[in-house]
Amino acid sequence: MKRYAQRIFWFTLAILLLTTLVWTGTAVAETNSDGRSDKLQACDYNNSNIRLGRAPAQFSNPAKLVNKTQYSDFNHVASEDWLAIQFPKSNDTSCSYNRSVGSNIAYASPATPSANTTHTVVPVVNEPISELEQISIEYEIRPHLNNNLYKNNITLFGVDENQDGFIEKSLNNSIEYVSAPDSNTIQFSLDGNATIPSDSYLVVRYEGISNPEYTDTHTVNTTIVGNRTETDRGEIKYSTNLTGLLGHGTELSISRDASRLVTLRPSKTAITNDSVYLFLPTQPNIDRRNTYSLTVGDGQLSNVSTLSHSQAVVANYTVFGRFAYVFSNPKIKNDTISIQGYTNVAPGSIIAVQVYDMGRLREKTVTVDGSQSLSVNITLPNELLKSDVLFINVLDYNRSRLGQGVYTRRRLPTDFSRENP
Repeated sequence: MKRYAQRIFWFTLAILLLTTLVWTGTAVAETNSDGRSDKLQACDYNNSNIRLGRAPAQFSNPAKLVNKTQYSDFNHVASEDWLAIQFPKSNDTSCSYNRSVGSNIAYASPATPSANTTHTVVPVVNEPISELEQISIEYEIRPHLNNNLYKNNITLFGVDENQDGFIEKSLNNSIEYVSAPDSNTIQFSLDGNATIPSDSYLVVRYEGISNPEYTDTHTVNTTIVGNRTETDRGEIKYSTNLTGLLGHGTELSISRDASRLVTLRPSKTAITNDSVYLFLPTQPNIDRRNTYSLTVGDGQLSNVSTLSHSQAVVANYTVFGRFAYVFSNPKIKNDTISIQGYTNVAPGSIIAVQVYDMGRLREKTVTVDGSQSLSVNITLPNELLKSDVLFINVLDYNRSRLGQGVYTRRRLPTDFSRENP
């Protein structure tokens, strides 16, 4: 009997504590999967002081990228480095900041409830799929079909093969027909000839639909069927200020040749006390330069040419393959070799410089400075000091070679080759 009374006492006390928390406002607000409250309206970005910068490829943690980004005038970015965009927060404390809508599996443009719209759906493909037959998009609440859907309702259908946000391969010729087999699903039937490589995104964009009638966040499930089946799951958000890739009252447009940025799924986002940061990957493993045109700013203005510098940032930049070169004629004084050079990788990158001959090696890491110059002093052992020829390697964060040089006490013959260590 005594044990029963104790149980009643502790049960009653727990109820009283929970009730107190609710009435005093201590209880946690309803949140979505990433811990943010869905009860707050998404804030607009402050577009008056947007900044562009670069961050090193070797970092992926958003907090680390914030600290490693350098903001300065630049016209080139090394492939794989991050393009950084900083948005100051507005002064409105009654709303919340979250990731850009284009980083979700799907986004609507416009995202206004009940509006005629275009949906872009971007599932990830982790392993290769061949003999592509069918793609199904299952909505928690499917958009309204204005009429029957046809092939000409599909405005984009292709593959982002390197996860940089741009389509590299079109699959338009693979489409046979579009259907809506049930009240929640839109289905695309294909001819069975297409292939999607691993570590890529499939991009499907279609129109002829209207958004659901309420501001909300809904789940989206995708199924890709070919020689095997792959599924993906995410969200789509509906709200008046979440239109386009970025949402938050801000438009972002980046073009490369005839292609445009279509997804922010590979991007990183960081939110600090005073700013929101978006980090975009650049095209990896390129064998030629690519020039990009970027506009980011006020989402209320559709004509980019009318945007003033206080409303938007307009920039052109070129992405090159990663490289470094060593200035000729390094100097040796006492037992130290002084090496100078240049690299196009982002300031803050940590790279390695090697000095070696046919078997002996010294290496030192160096951080690339704001001017992207290289300057390193390496102490050499007697064996290397006695060598008539020393080879120099500049290595990237992943140990691939960015560039090389040579030190010699006498002029090299024209057919002399440099050996790897």
